[in-house]
Order: sequence, then C-alpha cells, then structure tokens
Amino acid sequence: MSFKDVYGHEEGIEFFKNVIKNNSLSHSYVFDGLKGIGKKYFAINLSKAIFCKNNTLDACEVCDQCKKINHGNHLDFLIIEPDGASIKNEQIKDFQEFLSFKPNESKKKIVIINDSNLMTTSAQNTILKILEEPPAYALIIFISQNSNKLLETIQSRCQIIRFNPLKKEIIEKYLIEQYNLNQAAAEFIANFSNGNFSKAHKAAEDEEFLAIRNQVIDYTNDLLLNEKIKSIQGIEMFQKNKKNIELIFDIMIGWIRDILIVQRTNDYDIVMNRDKIDSIKKHAYRLVDRDLIKIIQLIEETIKNIEMNVNYKLAIDHLVLEIIQVGGTS
Repeated sequence: MSFKDVYGHEEGIEFFKNVIKNNSLSHSYVFDGLKGIGKKYFAINLSKAIFCKNNTLDACEVCDQCKKINHGNHLDFLIIEPDGASIKNEQIKDFQEFLSFKPNESKKKIVIINDSNLMTTSAQNTILKILEEPPAYALIIFISQNSNKLLETIQSRCQIIRFNPLKKEIIEKYLIEQYNLNQAAAEFIANFSNGNFSKAHKAAEDEEFLAIRNQVIDYTNDLLLNEKIKSIQGIEMFQKNKKNIELIFDIMIGWIRDILIVQRTNDYDIVMNRDKIDSIKKHAYRLVDRDLIKIIQLIEETIKNIEMNVNYKLAIDHLVLEIIQVGGTS
C-alpha cells in the first residue's frame, strides 16, 4: 500500500510530498478528524514514503524499508495503541526509551500514537517533556478524533492537519473498484458510512451485511406498523445477531431518519436507503414526526444501557415494547 492506495485526502498527500521533497518535516503532527476516515492508514503510508530508499515521494513497496513496515519489524518505526480504554504513562515511557536511541537503519525514528486523545493526563505530561526538546531525528504523529482533548501545550508544539470525512462518491468508487459491488449496493454502503472509510470497508467485507440490512429494515417496519405478533417474534433477531448489535442499531436509526427527512424536506437526494424510497414515503405520510424522534431516542438510550452492561435481553425487550407502544399511538 502507498499514497496511490489512499482514497481521498489529496490535499494532505500533496502537502506531505512537498514537505518530503523540501526536507522540511516538522518533528510532530496531529492528524485530527473523525474516527474511521483513514488517518492511521495515511500516517503509515507517510512513514513508508519517508523511509523509502527509492526517493519517489511515495512508498515503492519493494525496498527493504517499505517491506519492513509492512511486516511490522522496522526498528525505527513504532505504533502505540490504547491499552484498554486509555494510553497510559508506562506506554509513553516505553516510547521515550525508543526515542532515546539514534535510528538503526534510517535517518528518522517515527512514532504513531493512535487514538492519542485517549492519553491519560500523566501520559500527556510525560510526552510534553519529549516535545519540548525532541531529538532531531524524531517524528511523532498523533492520531486524534478530538485534538481539543490534548493539552494546549502539546497542541502548540505540533502542526495540526485536519482530515475531513470522505466524499460519498470517493467511497462508492472504492467499493466498486475493490469489491466489485453493483452501483446500488455501493451507493447504500457509501451513504450508510457517512464519510467513514473504515465503516464502509467493514460493511463491504461482511458478506452478511446487506442481508442483515434488509432483515433489520423489515423488522423495523413491523415495529412502525404496530405488528405486535411479528414484532415480539422477531426479537430473536437481536439474539442471533448480538455481535452485530451496533450495526443493527445504526441501520434502524438510519431508516427512521430517512423517514423524517422525506417527511420534513421531501429531498430524496440525502436519503440513505434510496433504493427503498417507496417504502419510506409510505411511512413518512403515515407517522407522526414526534413519534419518530421518540423512537430514535429510545434506540440511543438502549445503546447507552448496553454499553453500561445492562442485561442485554432485558434492554432489547424493553426497547421493542416501548417502540410498539409509540407506534400504536400514531
């Protein structure tokens, strides 16, 4: 993989190609943007472009430097990931030791700190000491979903690069080229991912995704139509697909929001499930705005309850019964 394999972020690619060409790399950058839009992938490819022996301003993929990064055994390259829910001070101390030695086989030592916004305060204070007097050979890349969670003193010592969500057309192109999806499937996944490359990739990789999507929409329609018997019987879908519960809830909320969009704006171009517009229209003309909003709130509350380890079955049962009750009033 190289910059040629990066979809979107063209401005960032050109910026860093010029920086490498002019030998004007800063010692630290913050790659800031929403989760799943390719910041870590970009940082790895940037590292290969810097290390690459062929001096093409990109990874050649054939020199030993590129291959070592691909295989995870480059002595001058380190990625730090959260340990559980945070990046701890001990991990930063290991990184400090890594930087204390000069490069083994290149002119730089590169460290990528993924989800750096999850660093503890202690870890940030430790890394601040490094940023105050970084080794000349050091390049530190902070990957962040919210750079405001980094200490202001860290932010002020880094160059912040903003990464925007990918355009729908770019994700569609990627899905068609890489997964040979038809236009309708690619368009839905691109809309569903909402600019999140990682989410689109995961959906395309999952052979059951489109089948689950149709199953969830059918079941949500039963709930909205107040089909009590089908709704109660269909609860087993949540049990069978427990590992995909986040996906199920995303699809449910997306479906209901589509109904709201058509109901409020009649603008079909911004609907996620454009291939099912006739069904969306029927619900839009029948359901009450406030009830749809209430159902979205119920789903979001259930997501929070499950995250807080509330009994899964009880949480789902409660959600279904509440939606049936709301639907019955429309």
